Amino acid sequence: MKVIQFKTDDEQSFDAFFAIYESALVKREQKSKIDIKKMCLSPAYTFLLAQENNIIIGFSILFISQDNSFCLLEYMAISQTFRGSGYGGELFFASYQHISAKPNNIPLLIELDSDRENSTDQAIRKKRHDFYRRLGCLSIKNLDYLLPLPGEGPAPQMDLFIYQAVPSQKLAKSDLEHWLNLIYQQVYHCPADDVRIGQMLSTISDPILLD
Repeated sequence: MKVIQFKTDDEQSFDAFFAIYESALVKREQKSKIDIKKMCLSPAYTFLLAQENNIIIGFSILFISQDNSFCLLEYMAISQTFRGSGYGGELFFASYQHISAKPNNIPLLIELDSDRENSTDQAIRKKRHDFYRRLGCLSIKNLDYLLPLPGEGPAPQMDLFIYQAVPSQKLAKSDLEHWLNLIYQQVYHCPADDVRIGQMLSTISDPILLD
């Protein structure tokens, strides 16, 4: 498997990537094709494509904050046909390596559907959590992450995971608050005074434990 950066003028590759995107994510958590194309053109985003024998088998989408204080793995998926062969882990570390030229030990955040919520896909959610934990990711303890994705119906209950090249068991609450503000404003285009930030932070300690 090799990982390449997506070129915005490659419509064939975009269509192949978007087909995996649509099949891998539940409808409620998807962005429109128009919005994804706008993200491709934004300097804040990096789109990486995983290839096997020149066939696109997966992708990752990285948001990198302007102040280089964190990155968000907004989406990552491997085509159903190629899952279970280790490609997901390879793509994850290739994605992190892509941002490793940024300041040392820059944290990578991952939004995950919570496996604590009673849902029809709870087993799949747990499997996804286990996958990221095997890679060395830790959950931000006691954070009920509120996904500000627009759309009809309630957003799923979410967890926020973190990956660092040099792991830590604690996180300063001020750092998390800064990251949440940037995610809400720059990724989801919410107002600076969005009350959900305070709601999320109100129930967690300082420093925040990671597990």
